[in-house]
Amino acid sequence: MSEPMSDPRHPALDGTALREWAHAAVGDLITHVDEINRLNVFPVADNDTGTNMLFTMRAALARVDSDDDRDLVAVARSLSSGALQGARGNSGVILSQILRGAAEVTASAAVDTGGNLSEIDGRLLGAALRHGIGLVVTSMGGEVVPGTIVSVLQAAADAAEFAASDGDLADTVTAAADAAAVALDKTPGQLAVLADAGVVDSGGRGLLVLLDALCRTVTGRAPARPAYEPAAPLPPAMSTTAPPQFEVMYHVHPCSAGQAERLRAVLDDFGDLAGVGFRLGRPVECLLEPRSGNEFHRPRDLADVADRLAALDEDAAIRHGPRPASWPRSLGLLPNTGP
Repeated sequence: MSEPMSDPRHPALDGTALREWAHAAVGDLITHVDEINRLNVFPVADNDTGTNMLFTMRAALARVDSDDDRDLVAVARSLSSGALQGARGNSGVILSQILRGAAEVTASAAVDTGGNLSEIDGRLLGAALRHGIGLVVTSMGGEVVPGTIVSVLQAAADAAEFAASDGDLADTVTAAADAAAVALDKTPGQLAVLADAGVVDSGGRGLLVLLDALCRTVTGRAPARPAYEPAAPLPPAMSTTAPPQFEVMYHVHPCSAGQAERLRAVLDDFGDLAGVGFRLGRPVECLLEPRSGNEFHRPRDLADVADRLAALDEDAAIRHGPRPASWPRSLGLLPNTGP
């Protein structure tokens, strides 16, 4: 089911259309940001998935808008670069990897055609989504958790690859978005924390917003989706009595593969790493879940993390998510020795 829209149709996803999709994606994320935030219970119930995806997509768009280049490969590269540098939160890092997948597949296809690639067809779109899956999984430490944005992305990639056999971009985009919607509805049955809260996966919902924006860009029509709202009141995001959880972001530049692994080992001393993403000169996302009895919330523990990072001769900025007002302000930001 779709709603008629006044947006012009772009049957070819060229550089101009890709720029227009980025503008549409930001606008649609603004519309749905509160809805997506209310769904956010995994991996940390801090109600910021929509906000993080919006800020990341805005960073991607800002990079594109800073240059008037309409070349397809250049636009895809700018979207990827802007998202990687401006990624916020776990969901923002995942989004940056999806855009990176599109940029790398597009660049590779351009090389194969002698630099004459002017548009993304259905086959390339399917390949970009498939490559994005690999990048996302790698960035999160190689583990796939069913019922998350990865499940929704996998369904979209499967449908796009199947539909692309007919070569029609509009059919491919529509199939990918519709498959993502079906997969999103299944996420509560795959992840217990979602079922308990009566929600679908928030990151998957954000991805569906982006795919629907692509449908509108290509076909001129946006699929009609139901409002995705919690079926039951959500528990508080964080309390003063529960063991604290931290969503920690590092921007490490430069960072070799060996140094990245040393950083993994450092962080593993403090808790269970639900996800760590490393990329040379790119944002690094870590979710630390302190082990039982580990008083990780003490400022001196966090300062020790900063000291160990300094020992790697790297620059690191650490930001923390919501915390009770009674916690020390020193938790807000650790020193950044970079420029």
